[in-house]
Amino acid sequence: MAIGAEKIREARKKYLASLSPEEREEIEKEKKEAEAESKKRWEEIGRVIDEKLKANAHHEKAIGILKEAVQLAASNPAMTPEVKELADMIVFLIEDRNLHDYTFDGIMEPLIKIVEKDTKSKSGKNGAKYRHAENYELHNRIKVIWASGKYSSRDVCAEQEYSGLGFGSFKAARNALTKTPDPSPWPGKDAKK
Repeated sequence: MAIGAEKIREARKKYLASLSPEEREEIEKEKKEAEAESKKRWEEIGRVIDEKLKANAHHEKAIGILKEAVQLAASNPAMTPEVKELADMIVFLIEDRNLHDYTFDGIMEPLIKIVEKDTKSKSGKNGAKYRHAENYELHNRIKVIWASGKYSSRDVCAEQEYSGLGFGSFKAARNALTKTPDPSPWPGKDAKK
Protein backbone atom coordinates (compact mmCIF):
# COMPACT_ATOMS: atom_id res chain seq x y z
CA MET A 1 0.00 0.00 0.00
CA ALA A 2 1.69 3.17 -1.19
CA ILE A 3 1.16 6.51 0.49
CA GLY A 4 0.99 9.26 -2.11
CA ALA A 5 2.51 12.71 -1.80
CA GLU A 6 -1.00 14.21 -1.74
CA LYS A 7 -1.95 12.21 1.37
CA ILE A 8 1.26 13.29 3.09
CA ARG A 9 0.51 16.95 2.29
CA GLU A 10 -3.04 16.59 3.68
CA ALA A 11 -1.75 14.95 6.88
CA ARG A 12 0.82 17.72 7.30
CA LYS A 13 -1.86 20.40 6.81
CA LYS A 14 -4.06 18.77 9.45
CA TYR A 15 -1.13 18.51 11.84
CA LEU A 16 -0.14 22.15 11.36
CA ALA A 17 -3.79 23.23 11.77
CA SER A 18 -3.89 21.44 15.12
CA LEU A 19 -0.95 23.50 16.41
CA SER A 20 -1.03 26.89 18.04
CA PRO A 21 0.38 29.86 16.07
CA GLU A 22 3.46 29.92 18.33
CA GLU A 23 4.14 26.20 17.71
CA ARG A 24 3.75 26.66 13.95
CA GLU A 25 6.09 29.64 14.08
CA GLU A 26 8.68 27.57 16.03
CA ILE A 27 8.45 24.72 13.49
CA GLU A 28 8.89 27.14 10.58
CA LYS A 29 11.89 28.72 12.34
CA GLU A 30 13.52 25.28 12.90
CA LYS A 31 12.79 24.34 9.28
CA LYS A 32 14.47 27.53 7.97
CA GLU A 33 17.50 26.99 10.25
CA ALA A 34 17.82 23.37 9.09
CA GLU A 35 17.58 24.44 5.43
CA ALA A 36 20.23 27.14 5.97
CA GLU A 37 22.54 24.63 7.71
CA SER A 38 22.00 22.08 4.94
CA LYS A 39 22.73 24.70 2.27
CA LYS A 40 25.90 25.75 4.12
CA ARG A 41 27.11 22.13 4.33
CA TRP A 42 26.41 21.46 0.66
CA GLU A 43 28.34 24.58 -0.29
CA GLU A 44 31.25 23.40 1.87
CA ILE A 45 31.14 19.93 0.29
CA GLY A 46 31.06 21.58 -3.15
CA ARG A 47 34.16 23.64 -2.33
CA VAL A 48 36.05 20.56 -1.11
CA ILE A 49 35.07 18.58 -4.21
CA ASP A 50 36.15 21.48 -6.47
CA GLU A 51 39.52 21.69 -4.68
CA LYS A 52 40.04 17.94 -4.98
CA LEU A 53 39.10 17.94 -8.66
CA LYS A 54 41.48 20.83 -9.38
CA ALA A 55 44.28 19.13 -7.45
CA ASN A 56 43.54 15.84 -9.21
CA ALA A 57 43.56 17.53 -12.64
CA HIS A 58 46.94 19.03 -11.78
CA HIS A 59 48.28 15.62 -10.69
CA GLU A 60 46.82 13.90 -13.75
CA LYS A 61 48.50 16.46 -16.00
CA ALA A 62 51.83 15.88 -14.20
CA ILE A 63 51.42 12.08 -14.50
CA GLY A 64 50.69 12.49 -18.21
CA ILE A 65 53.84 14.58 -18.68
CA LEU A 66 55.91 11.93 -16.85
CA LYS A 67 54.42 9.11 -18.94
CA GLU A 68 55.08 10.97 -22.20
CA ALA A 69 58.68 11.72 -21.15
CA VAL A 70 59.33 8.05 -20.33
CA GLN A 71 57.78 6.92 -23.62
CA LEU A 72 59.79 9.50 -25.56
CA ALA A 73 63.01 8.40 -23.86
CA ALA A 74 62.20 4.74 -24.57
CA SER A 75 61.75 5.49 -28.27
CA ASN A 76 65.25 6.98 -28.53
CA PRO A 77 67.33 4.85 -30.96
CA ALA A 78 70.23 4.78 -28.50
CA MET A 79 68.05 3.01 -25.92
CA THR A 80 68.98 -0.62 -25.20
CA PRO A 81 66.30 -3.36 -25.10
CA GLU A 82 66.78 -3.85 -21.35
CA VAL A 83 66.25 -0.15 -20.61
CA LYS A 84 63.26 -0.04 -23.00
CA GLU A 85 61.75 -2.89 -20.99
CA LEU A 86 62.36 -0.90 -17.80
CA ALA A 87 60.65 2.13 -19.39
CA ASP A 88 57.69 -0.04 -20.37
CA MET A 89 57.45 -1.21 -16.75
CA ILE A 90 57.45 2.40 -15.52
CA VAL A 91 54.67 3.27 -17.97
CA PHE A 92 52.72 0.20 -16.79
CA LEU A 93 53.10 1.29 -13.16
CA ILE A 94 51.89 4.79 -14.06
CA GLU A 95 48.85 3.42 -15.89
CA ASP A 96 48.00 0.76 -13.28
CA ARG A 97 48.38 2.95 -10.19
CA ASN A 98 45.73 3.53 -7.53
CA LEU A 99 43.48 6.37 -8.67
CA HIS A 100 43.94 9.70 -6.88
CA ASP A 101 47.08 8.41 -5.13
CA TYR A 102 50.22 9.99 -6.54
CA THR A 103 52.62 8.83 -3.85
CA PHE A 104 55.34 6.26 -4.37
CA ASP A 105 53.28 3.72 -2.41
CA GLY A 106 50.20 4.42 -4.52
CA ILE A 107 52.12 3.73 -7.72
CA MET A 108 53.98 0.68 -6.38
CA GLU A 109 51.05 -0.99 -4.54
CA PRO A 110 49.67 -2.93 -7.57
CA LEU A 111 53.16 -4.29 -8.26
CA ILE A 112 53.69 -5.18 -4.59
CA LYS A 113 50.40 -7.12 -4.57
CA ILE A 114 51.51 -9.12 -7.60
CA VAL A 115 54.89 -9.91 -6.01
CA GLU A 116 53.28 -10.87 -2.69
CA LYS A 117 50.83 -13.19 -4.44
CA ASP A 118 53.62 -14.77 -6.47
CA THR A 119 55.83 -15.16 -3.38
CA LYS A 120 53.03 -16.78 -1.38
CA SER A 121 52.34 -19.13 -4.26
CA LYS A 122 56.00 -20.15 -4.56
CA SER A 123 56.45 -20.61 -0.82
CA GLY A 124 53.28 -22.71 -0.70
CA LYS A 125 54.53 -24.92 -3.51
CA ASN A 126 57.93 -25.28 -1.83
CA GLY A 127 56.24 -26.16 1.47
CA ALA A 128 54.07 -28.80 -0.20
CA LYS A 129 57.11 -30.20 -1.98
CA TYR A 130 58.98 -30.45 1.33
CA ARG A 131 56.03 -32.07 3.14
CA HIS A 132 55.57 -34.65 0.39
CA ALA A 133 59.25 -35.28 -0.43
CA GLU A 134 59.03 -38.86 0.86
CA ASN A 135 56.08 -39.58 -1.44
CA TYR A 136 57.97 -38.17 -4.42
CA GLU A 137 60.90 -40.42 -3.57
CA LEU A 138 58.65 -43.50 -3.31
CA HIS A 139 56.98 -42.65 -6.62
CA ASN A 140 60.34 -42.20 -8.31
CA ARG A 141 61.66 -45.50 -6.91
CA ILE A 142 58.72 -47.56 -8.20
CA LYS A 143 58.90 -45.76 -11.57
CA VAL A 144 62.57 -46.75 -11.87
CA ILE A 145 61.67 -50.37 -11.09
CA TRP A 146 58.88 -50.28 -13.68
CA ALA A 147 61.20 -48.71 -16.28
CA SER A 148 63.64 -51.63 -15.81
CA GLY A 149 61.21 -53.82 -17.78
CA LYS A 150 61.24 -56.59 -15.15
CA TYR A 151 57.43 -56.79 -14.83
CA SER A 152 54.82 -57.68 -17.43
CA SER A 153 52.32 -55.01 -16.30
CA ARG A 154 52.00 -52.02 -14.02
CA ASP A 155 49.58 -54.00 -11.82
CA VAL A 156 52.10 -56.81 -11.31
CA CYS A 157 54.88 -54.30 -10.59
CA ALA A 158 52.78 -52.45 -8.01
CA GLU A 159 51.58 -55.69 -6.40
CA GLN A 160 55.09 -57.12 -6.07
CA GLU A 161 56.85 -53.94 -4.93
CA TYR A 162 54.44 -51.82 -2.85
CA SER A 163 55.11 -53.33 0.58
CA GLY A 164 58.88 -53.60 0.10
CA LEU A 165 59.14 -49.94 -0.93
CA GLY A 166 56.95 -48.70 1.91
CA PHE A 167 53.73 -47.76 0.12
CA GLY A 168 50.67 -47.95 2.36
CA SER A 169 48.67 -49.90 -0.20
CA PHE A 170 48.72 -51.54 -3.59
CA LYS A 171 46.47 -48.76 -4.91
CA ALA A 172 48.96 -46.03 -3.90
CA ALA A 173 51.78 -47.86 -5.69
CA ARG A 174 49.59 -48.48 -8.75
CA ASN A 175 48.56 -44.81 -8.87
CA ALA A 176 52.25 -43.84 -8.87
CA LEU A 177 52.63 -45.81 -12.12
CA THR A 178 49.67 -44.14 -13.85
CA LYS A 179 50.60 -42.57 -17.20
CA THR A 180 54.18 -43.85 -17.06
CA PRO A 181 55.62 -44.84 -20.44
CA ASP A 182 56.15 -48.50 -21.28
CA PRO A 183 59.69 -49.72 -20.55
CA SER A 184 62.10 -49.93 -23.43
CA PRO A 185 63.46 -52.59 -23.69
CA TRP A 186 60.72 -54.58 -21.95
CA PRO A 187 61.96 -58.12 -21.28
CA GLY A 188 59.15 -58.87 -18.78
CA LYS A 189 56.40 -58.10 -21.30
CA ASP A 190 56.15 -61.64 -22.52
CA ALA A 191 56.46 -63.20 -19.02
CA LYS A 192 53.45 -65.00 -17.60
CA LYS A 193 51.14 -62.84 -15.58
